[in-house]
This record gives sequence, structure tokens and C-alpha cells, in this order.
Amino acid sequence: MEDHRLAPGTAGLHMVAGLPLLRPEEQVFAAMLPCRWFTPVFEQASQRHDDIVFGKVDTEAQQELAAGFGIMSIPTLMIIRDNVVLYAQPGALPEPALEDLRGYRPEAAAYDLVVVAYVQLAPAERAGVLGGAAAALAPRGTLLVVGHDLANLAEGVGGPRDPAVPYTVEAIVAELDGLTIRRAGRVRRPVDTAAESGEAVDTLVLATRD
Repeated sequence: MEDHRLAPGTAGLHMVAGLPLLRPEEQVFAAMLPCRWFTPVFEQASQRHDDIVFGKVDTEAQQELAAGFGIMSIPTLMIIRDNVVLYAQPGALPEPALEDLRGYRPEAAAYDLVVVAYVQLAPAERAGVLGGAAAALAPRGTLLVVGHDLANLAEGVGGPRDPAVPYTVEAIVAELDGLTIRRAGRVRRPVDTAAESGEAVDTLVLATRD
């Protein structure tokens, strides 16, 4: 399959033998488009960060790739590093959020449900993201945090190999001060891909603002 270059500074992602063709050292910000107003935002960000590969996928032309990543709606944004998906959410982001997710602060007390999924950052940066997520909760709102657990390094498959970025239940609970913890623990989920199979170990924390 040809690598179709869609715009300056962005790359078309493609597959070889059913796997995304990415070099291990690449950090990729991928968007499953179209979205008319978001496309210029995405392309401008790609021009500002030449150390990151920005890719766009035509989900109609590359259905196998979209299915492999579980894309159910467009646009969907993904961040991939070392062949691990660190962030994957449907919906377009405003430009400040796309520019740096770590500095994005959603509107305070505005959301009934906030999900932080697999945002694997160093503890200080993660605490800032979780603080913003907690502040965004409306009264009686729910926050779900899930990500690769530290135990995954020894007991699971996939996930980041840097021991500084996986979660622990205790650390995530401590960073959600002011919320009521409804559930906190490790969970296992099956992984079955062309590259590996087995179980991954995640931290899962469910909290509410009472």
C-alpha cells in the first residue's frame, strides 16, 4: 500500500502485514479524519512540531487500519509512542488542547463524566492532568481513570516500558484529593494482536464529586 502524503508536515499512515508501519522511535499523533474545522488546526500543529510524525487516515480507503485501532467514529485522535497507544479519544480538540494535552484545562465544574484513559506521563505532569480533570467535574459528576499499571512491566503485555510512567492505584487515589473514591484496584484485560497476546494489567479508579 502506498504512503499517501496528505499535506505538508503530515503523513499518511499505512499497514504492512496487518501492522502499522512505524519506526519504534517515532512519536505519532494520528487523526482519523475528516472534520472540516479541525483539519487546519491539526495541520498547523504538525508544522510547529517537526519532531513528531502527524498522520491522517482516510477510514474509508483504509478500513483495515481503522478496524485495527477500533475506530468507531470520526474524528478520532490518537497519540502513539514506541508502538503503544497513549491516548485515543473520538472528537476534535480545541487548538490549545492539541498543542499540549498536559497544559489543557477544561471548563471547571462543567462535565458529568470525565474519562482519563492511558495518559501515561511522569508523575508531576500526570498530577496536573488529573487535577484539571477533577476540577472539570460538576457536582455529582464521575471521573474514570484507567491506565497501564506498574505491575504490567513484570506481569502483563504491552504498555510503556519506562517504569516512571505506569500508574499505581495508591498514586492515582492520592492525586484525586477532594473526590470520593468509589472503586480503586488493578484489573486485567485480554490482549490479542498480531504482535502479542496475553493479559495486560491496568489501574482503574472511579471517583465522584459529592
